[in-house]
Amino acid sequence: MFSKKSSIRKKLINIIILSCAFVIVFGISIITIGYIRYIKQDIINRTIMETKLIGEYCVTPLSFDYPERAKEVLEKLRFWPDIIAGIVFDNKGKIFAEYKIDGANTKILIDRNNKNIGTYHLFEDDKLHVCSNIFYKNMQYGSIYIILNTKITEKIDKFLVLISLLMFFLLILAYLVANNMQKFISKPILKLTNIAEEIYKKTKGDVEISYDDNDEISKLNMAFNLMVASLETREIEINMIIETANAPIFAIDRDGTIVKWNKKAEDITGYSKDEVIGKKSTMDIIEPDSYLLYNNIVDKAFSGNSDSNIEIFFITKSRNKIDILLNISPRKDIEGNIIGAIIMGQDITDRRRFQEELEHERESLAQRVQDRTNKLMTANAELSRAARLKDEFLANMSHELRTPLSSILGMTEVLNEQIYGQLNEKQLSFLKTIEDSGRHLLSLINDILDISKIEAGKLKVQISPVFIPSICEISLRFIKQIAAKKRIKVQSKLMNIEKTIGADEIRLKQILVNLLSNAVKFTQEGGNVGLEVYEDNENSVTQFTVWDTGIGIAKEDISKLFQPFIQLDTSLSRKYEGAGLGLALVSRLAKIQGGDVKVESTLGQGSKFTVSIPWNNLDDNKNNNPKEIIDEDTDDPLFSNKETGILILIVDDVKENLNTFSYYLKAKGYSIITAQSGTGGIKMAISEHPDLILMDIQMPEMDGLEAISRIRSYNELKSIPIIAITALAMPGDDKRCLDAGANMYISKPVKLKQLVIKISELLNRA
Repeated sequence: MFSKKSSIRKKLINIIILSCAFVIVFGISIITIGYIRYIKQDIINRTIMETKLIGEYCVTPLSFDYPERAKEVLEKLRFWPDIIAGIVFDNKGKIFAEYKIDGANTKILIDRNNKNIGTYHLFEDDKLHVCSNIFYKNMQYGSIYIILNTKITEKIDKFLVLISLLMFFLLILAYLVANNMQKFISKPILKLTNIAEEIYKKTKGDVEISYDDNDEISKLNMAFNLMVASLETREIEINMIIETANAPIFAIDRDGTIVKWNKKAEDITGYSKDEVIGKKSTMDIIEPDSYLLYNNIVDKAFSGNSDSNIEIFFITKSRNKIDILLNISPRKDIEGNIIGAIIMGQDITDRRRFQEELEHERESLAQRVQDRTNKLMTANAELSRAARLKDEFLANMSHELRTPLSSILGMTEVLNEQIYGQLNEKQLSFLKTIEDSGRHLLSLINDILDISKIEAGKLKVQISPVFIPSICEISLRFIKQIAAKKRIKVQSKLMNIEKTIGADEIRLKQILVNLLSNAVKFTQEGGNVGLEVYEDNENSVTQFTVWDTGIGIAKEDISKLFQPFIQLDTSLSRKYEGAGLGLALVSRLAKIQGGDVKVESTLGQGSKFTVSIPWNNLDDNKNNNPKEIIDEDTDDPLFSNKETGILILIVDDVKENLNTFSYYLKAKGYSIITAQSGTGGIKMAISEHPDLILMDIQMPEMDGLEAISRIRSYNELKSIPIIAITALAMPGDDKRCLDAGANMYISKPVKLKQLVIKISELLNRA
């Protein structure tokens, strides 16, 4: 072969043949090994990909326990004839759905219990076993097992035959290479180029490259065919995804003609594919008012821009209008040219209807709230009006009752002092009866007003230092005379308490006097009544206990004790007098001071009332002293009838009051001038310049407050002391009087002895 006699051409040919033979053998060996590995790996990769894809389709059936749907998915494996079996397992390892061709051996070789995310494969002769766990959002739903008949032995045998033939032809070809290299190389390349151009010009993957197993580029042609088949498979998969999507999806070309229309679009519009594909999308489907918006987003997509959440109205085949939320993107070919748009929608008709209903309900609720608010405001206004009318009624009643009482008690006091002559014992007894009855009526009026003030929240406690032994002694003094008449023994037990507490002294005395008076009233002659005081250091309260050995209270009647105007004995022949206000007032006066009242009683044996008063902080109330003048009896000596030279102006519209005050003050030596109206009082003050003015507050035409203010407007009258006298006795009366310019405030009925003392005090200050 390499003889020296051989020509160079022959040697070159031999060298070329040997070189080509070596290269061919070496290359074919490498190609054979690589091909075997390639074909195995290609089969594995494609099978794994198909296994995962099928597994994804099985997520929904597994999550909803719908094996029939999973079986429908597995039935699609018939399009892959090399797949002989497909099995879906649930998380418990049980077969959920299964597919296999007739006579197929479905022996399981791969362990399915591995919980890691991944795919596993194993070859058994020509069969490839693939197992993939089905995961979605890191949650495993099961696994899928695929068995594929690869026919790899058959393919390798064919390949080896081809290799043998190829080597034979290549050796011949190697000889011809030296003579016609260009022709040998260019012809197959040109053929391959022509075929590639033919495939490129096709719009669908329906072109198959013809090849001959004896042709050296046949494998390349086969690879081209496989690529085309893969593209067709991928297109089928994409179309399946679009078709089964739970959203309306359609595609248009550059002319706006519909080229794709999925099942969901059919369902919500009522138009089938045959009715819409090939037609303009705006003809019957888009609502006319939405044409402009729809064309704008389509133009944007044709310009290469996507858009989302665009609200468009569609018209269904049944001529109903539905609300669709659209997302649109450009549709491109393999070279990136825009050939149309792909549009995905979401039917939000129900959501929009719900939002409108919710908005309507919100507006309706707001209206109902407003109506209710208006009703409440009206009711509040009525309540305020009722409360105001109640206050006005109480004020008027206080005035109407106190005014005649003032005259009665004033006249009684004048007669009792025997200013106009001596009275006999019977006359004095009658006067005492009149005075006691008047005082009793005044006490009843005061109790009614106090309860009304408390319930209206207008009775304010005035906390001040109260020395316990002193308040107890004063309270006991009030009932000792009545107790002595009934031969009732009064006892007191203070437990060595020498303590000052913070409380309302007037209201505390009122509580104790009411309880002690009741104890005496309901105790038979010769009985016992007592007052005991204890300190509760643990709860920081002082307990005042009033007990008696009287008639007692039945258990079923105890709950009625503290209700106003309630008496346990309501018969016409009842033995004990009273209006039923005492205990009701005791309970309320205790509560407004932060205390309470407890009752223990046995019918026929007696009762025990315990009032607990907390130790209020005196520092917080050190300036909270009452301004109202307290009408107490005084033991001060009477003034003589000696002329004093003091001129007093009395202004009152009630003639009886004028007479009472005038007679008494004249008897005490004062000079008196009078006026029966506020206007008359001002004129009299200007003309006479009195040393002191007694001004009634409630008068017709001009009340006392205005009269006082006008008097104070004159410089020459500013220093004259003025005592305001009123029968209203309502909260704030004292402040209004003092603010108007009065120096002192006294409520009717007025004790004349005390009035003289107050007059003297003011004149001494002046």
